[in-house]
Amino acid sequence: MNYHPVYGISLVIEEIDLSAMIGELERRKQATVATLKAQGALELNRGLPLPRLLQRIALVGSPGTSGFRDFGMHLLHNEWGVGFDVEVFAATVQGKDAPRSLIDALAQATTWDPDVVVMVRGGGSALDLDAFNNLELCLAIAHCALPVFTGIGHETDLCVADLVAHKHFKTPTAVADELVDRLVTERSQLAEWSLAMGQRVQQRLTWERTRMAKDMQTLILQPRQLLAAEGVRLAHVREQFAFHARQALTQQLQHIKHLASTVSTLQPKNTLARGFAIARKDGVAIHQSDSLSVNDSLSLQFHRGTAEVTVTHVNSPSDE
Repeated sequence: MNYHPVYGISLVIEEIDLSAMIGELERRKQATVATLKAQGALELNRGLPLPRLLQRIALVGSPGTSGFRDFGMHLLHNEWGVGFDVEVFAATVQGKDAPRSLIDALAQATTWDPDVVVMVRGGGSALDLDAFNNLELCLAIAHCALPVFTGIGHETDLCVADLVAHKHFKTPTAVADELVDRLVTERSQLAEWSLAMGQRVQQRLTWERTRMAKDMQTLILQPRQLLAAEGVRLAHVREQFAFHARQALTQQLQHIKHLASTVSTLQPKNTLARGFAIARKDGVAIHQSDSLSVNDSLSLQFHRGTAEVTVTHVNSPSDE
């Protein structure tokens, strides 16, 4: 306490013991956790599916703070050279207005449609971090439609926001390292898959070329083989046709010879040579005796020569 003759008495506070306030903060923190647990909100955000590639980052925090700068440096200037698309949604991270500011920034971040929302703060005392124990803020994180990562920067204790987030980290730098490691791992795996796919495609192409070569060889050889087989078959058919044709011709020749022999045998001169004679009346051959009458003149033709005769007696066929 000081006294000034002009300004009067002044009170100078050199140190404040916040131990009593810390106890109240812890009580409110536990009450918030109990409320979230009763509403089933602690696991909501953690249950959201996490994209394989986390490359589009919505960053919620206070630009210019050390934690904000550390996150940006480690993420955008990483040793692997992997790139990220980062959009900043500025918010107050300390004081009585911090919860509402963070809730509004979180709502704006979801409209950008990022792969993940990252909420960072560069550490501080328990009182400094009390905004991240706010019930409304924690409910907003729990019900966020996108995964939320937190890197609030408290080494010894967790804020309630850490408990409802999809994943929490001790520092903003640790969040950046996680995002870089994930992307590097995924890219390495994609590179391995790409290499394996290329090898499989090459193997498939080699197999297809070999198969096509075999097919081409078959297409070249098969017609020749078919032509050779057809040539053999046609030669066999020709031989069979010639055989059957000769056989049929021989049979027909034999039949013709038989017919010729029969015709030759039945010729009148051959009949006459066997002792028969042909009787003619007026130049017409007589076949029946009832066509004759007594005293008819007939001409008899023999194998050699003819004779004229007169009918002296006729026997009718009925008399025989």
